[in-house]
Amino acid sequence: MLVVNNPGNWDAVHPWLQHAPWHGSTPADLVFPAFVVVMGVALPLSERRLADGEACVPTARLLRRAALLIAIGVALNLVAAWPHLSALRWTGVLQRLGLVYAVGGWMVARWPPRAWAAVAAALLLGHWILLAALAPSLAQPPIDPEGWHGLPTSIATVLMGALAGRWLLTAGVGEARTLPLAMSGVAAAASGLAWSAAWPMNKRLWTGSFALWATGVVLIVLSAVMRLPPTAATRWARPMLALGRRALWLYVGAELVRVAIDRPWIPTADGASSVKTVLFWQWLAPAVGDLGGPGSSALFAVLFAAGWAGVALAFDRRRLVAP
Repeated sequence: MLVVNNPGNWDAVHPWLQHAPWHGSTPADLVFPAFVVVMGVALPLSERRLADGEACVPTARLLRRAALLIAIGVALNLVAAWPHLSALRWTGVLQRLGLVYAVGGWMVARWPPRAWAAVAAALLLGHWILLAALAPSLAQPPIDPEGWHGLPTSIATVLMGALAGRWLLTAGVGEARTLPLAMSGVAAAASGLAWSAAWPMNKRLWTGSFALWATGVVLIVLSAVMRLPPTAATRWARPMLALGRRALWLYVGAELVRVAIDRPWIPTADGASSVKTVLFWQWLAPAVGDLGGPGSSALFAVLFAAGWAGVALAFDRRRLVAP
């Protein structure tokens, strides 16, 4: 997400880092759903359960966590809009994550897995009926990518992730655990691909076909990662582990820095310039020599993300834990 959200030049984004303009799916479109799916996977793994299977996670704590995500998301939007408060967006990535965590977490804590599957199926099909039959005017651009229309299927996505997490709790080890997970991912992705012939994949609308496709791809990747030898965690995966331990707060920091370097703070003969203009247009793009094209634009995003990985590793070395 750090790479996708921070190209050097928004007019020359690398194709792999672009969102689909409307229907379709790109690698960049899978980043947000990956957070939702993995949130769902984590719910059964992280909740302590009583002997009779009932969760002992208080609803108040669940709602506090969800409210914190929503509040941080709104605060970030406020910073981005300042001082033009009329442009404030109330929706956003963290707001969507907070809502699906509240609803999905409550269901996972109190309902059996069969109910998760039934609710997920009902939400995917109900969303199709609503948008395709009852509200066709919504199914066209432009539209808020984190608006209400994608909430039901986002909840279905977190529930599908929870089913995968439940499987990981009850399955064996090795291939007995990861092979069925990968096969489930293939089945979900294939179902989404087949459904897209009638109900196109669309991240902005978070259509059912997109939800199944994205969930399937994430589960395939998850099963592959779980098959890696343990030594991998001490080598190339270390920066990702460091980022993952502090994902929320590093994301917040990156968003604040993104806004800060885009603001015109530096006085120039023509008025003012931004830190990003200096870093990208005056230093990086000339060094790459592509006039600010997709190559230098993607390199800026990678360097930006690498910088935050360095911050995360520094936290690890000093044994600092984000709040």
